[in-house]
Amino acid sequence: LFSGGIAHTVLCVGDEMAVGSYESIVTLNPAHVEHFLRTGSTKGPYEMQTAMPKDEFLDILDEVLDQFGEVADQISDGGPAKVQAMTEVVSETWRGLIAGLHADEKLRQTLYQYFISAVHLCERKSRYLRRRMPRKVLKA
Repeated sequence: LFSGGIAHTVLCVGDEMAVGSYESIVTLNPAHVEHFLRTGSTKGPYEMQTAMPKDEFLDILDEVLDQFGEVADQISDGGPAKVQAMTEVVSETWRGLIAGLHADEKLRQTLYQYFISAVHLCERKSRYLRRRMPRKVLKA
């Protein structure tokens, strides 16, 4: 699990080799959200000497609020399957994968529960997020 303060490069070795890099990723899994919210900790087991500056982390928290708002809009519109279909050209394989995800009720319910948990964790663990959480997110 990577925190949001450090860029990463990953090397995957198997029958073929692949290299990928990214700034950070945080899923809705509650354990990942809790870990993310400790970015910038200056004491305890999550303390990092090289963590990003606080103002940069606050910018990321603002992006979290934006993303939560987009999820709340999707929920109020009936979920991702009800959102306007992709307009770009994609392969039939990709369309089939997306259709399978939309049809998976258990996955949808799990993601919704993770979303609710993530919002509650952010409210409990971050005064910054608690004070700025949009009402539509809390109603979702």
